[in-house]
Amino acid sequence: MLALFRRNLFVNYLFLLGFAVVCLMPYLIKPDWLAMHDFQMPYHEVFEWNLPWINTVYGQLFYALIFIYVQSIMVAEIVIQNRLSRQLSIIPAAVFCFFCFWALHNSVLDEVLLANFFLILCFRSLFDIYKKYKPISTLFNAGFFLALAVLVYSPLIFFFIICFFGLLSLRSLKLTEFLQLSFGFLCPIFLAWVALFYKSNTALLWDQLSLEFSFPKVTDIDIPLIIKLTLLLLTLAFLVSQNSELLKKKTFDAIKKIELSYWGLLLSLVSLFFVKELSQSHLLSLSIPSSILAGLYLESRDKMTIKEFAFLFYIVFYFLMVFEIV
Repeated sequence: MLALFRRNLFVNYLFLLGFAVVCLMPYLIKPDWLAMHDFQMPYHEVFEWNLPWINTVYGQLFYALIFIYVQSIMVAEIVIQNRLSRQLSIIPAAVFCFFCFWALHNSVLDEVLLANFFLILCFRSLFDIYKKYKPISTLFNAGFFLALAVLVYSPLIFFFIICFFGLLSLRSLKLTEFLQLSFGFLCPIFLAWVALFYKSNTALLWDQLSLEFSFPKVTDIDIPLIIKLTLLLLTLAFLVSQNSELLKKKTFDAIKKIELSYWGLLLSLVSLFFVKELSQSHLLSLSIPSSILAGLYLESRDKMTIKEFAFLFYIVFYFLMVFEIV
């Protein structure tokens, strides 16, 4: 299976698209298996934004395919353009694609997918600041895209810490550059406040951005979610144990960027304690850093048989959940 994604060629991207379609195929065959999610654009209560057909079965499948496929390609570009790996494969993209379907299970479309799009753009801008002369616009963009992600899904605000660590590790920290990042972050929030002030509903913004510490609660003993959380935590623990292996024979900037991905894992887990009700969609906050790290691990040529088996195991488990066998 992984052999389909070991090159960075056009045909491999076609294989990636086919892989995404296969993950959606059970819902195309039997739409009753799809748990319809009432997808709404951010602040739809005030601005009345709507996407045509998005809350129909085939509409959700189509938009989910587009969202996940495009973001998968963006993740692959981050790994390749920043030379985080010598393999030049799109395995990280395949891992990200599968992770999204695996995390969402039978609810293939969620607002966090939209937030993920802006978060990927934030990562791209953040990684571009290395050895860049006066990266004013790049730093501003990193903060700007992160704020857009936070406006859609507030627990992602913890990724601002990663932006700060990125300044520390990829550049010598300067007050002016930190302010450029901060102003970029505050700009969309201010514009959102102005728009909502015009609509006399600024309370909606503060409700969206408010966070409250609490232990994550799972309602109605969601067995599939508990199993997924257990498998995910075990996988993340394994990736952490492979830290030295992933950093081996990497350039200085690649090492720093991979370390930032590890920080992303940690902060995504911390954000679990600021979610009012734990749901499978929150697992998407782990998708970018975990896909980069897992993709880098699966790319290496050693123990290929075991890695193929592990990847197939997760695929089989996904379809068992779809068919409600587990």
